[in-house]
Amino acid sequence: MLIKLKPLLSRIQTRQISNLREKLTARELPILYDDIYPTPSRLLSAVLTGFLDSSQGVTHQDALHPGFHLVHFPAPLEPSYLLPDGTDPSFSPGAPWTNRMWAGGRLQFAAAQNRTFYLQGHRAACVEKIQDVSVKGQGNNEKVFVSVERVMGDVENEHDASRLTSNGGSWNIIETRNLVFMSDSVAKAVASRERKILQPPGTPDLQRKFSSSDNTLFQFSALTYNAHKIHLDPSYAVNVEGHPGMLFHGPLSLTLMCVLLQEAGRGKRLIELEYRNLCPIYVGEEITVCCKQNNKTPKSDRWEVWVQNAAGGVAVLGRAKFFLQDNQN
Repeated sequence: MLIKLKPLLSRIQTRQISNLREKLTARELPILYDDIYPTPSRLLSAVLTGFLDSSQGVTHQDALHPGFHLVHFPAPLEPSYLLPDGTDPSFSPGAPWTNRMWAGGRLQFAAAQNRTFYLQGHRAACVEKIQDVSVKGQGNNEKVFVSVERVMGDVENEHDASRLTSNGGSWNIIETRNLVFMSDSVAKAVASRERKILQPPGTPDLQRKFSSSDNTLFQFSALTYNAHKIHLDPSYAVNVEGHPGMLFHGPLSLTLMCVLLQEAGRGKRLIELEYRNLCPIYVGEEITVCCKQNNKTPKSDRWEVWVQNAAGGVAVLGRAKFFLQDNQN
């Protein structure tokens, strides 16, 4: 009986996962619009004081810095619409997977100069869709991974946003966000787990430290229109989700990596960054953002980038690519 029961349960789980994927990927998400002015970038630059190169001013003539798109295209959500943890329900698989964390993602920037956001008040749109859903683990250890694609570009009017697709040629930025959803018990087990000391991939060519405070998390949450309580409410983070403190934003780690890479690239255009969040970072923890050129290929335009936590272990690991006019590999 036990021998026959196992494949039956496996078939039931497979069907449930297929139904969940079909349900989530069929969701129609509203198009987000914004006017790309310099004020949000100036405010984000203030949050990054001491990390961002002070010579990089923010004026109407500037291009949007890589990673600064995160302070644009907020979803106009009413407070009553948010889930109990303060997150947007648009991407949630629902109970029992009610605890959300940022697992990683990918950024692509158009290589063409005329497909760069400039801070001149141009109308822009962001088209979102749930691209894929997968489940890892079984039974009480299940985690649901939701991949969200966001395609951003300039538009002449709000009816023009339909041309913004990852297969088209009119996008400026494509961002993929990988979110992981867990049940309460799994989330608390993950939060209480001892963090592994993952070794860095090498000696960095460029590195810079960054320390956060409660104010840092509040300001970044405000700029990105993010009400997730794990970044704002220490009592919720500790007593409800079982963390030792409030969590540093995954998107803030992404922005810091983009800033350091752009400086390391010395004028080259960053066109791709893929990354994974390996373990949580907590408020007040001094982190070190590092990058090194991958020298396996002569004149390589590929870089390793990572974030080390206070213990020296790798918390975020990524790979980046720059555009070279004479070497477009």
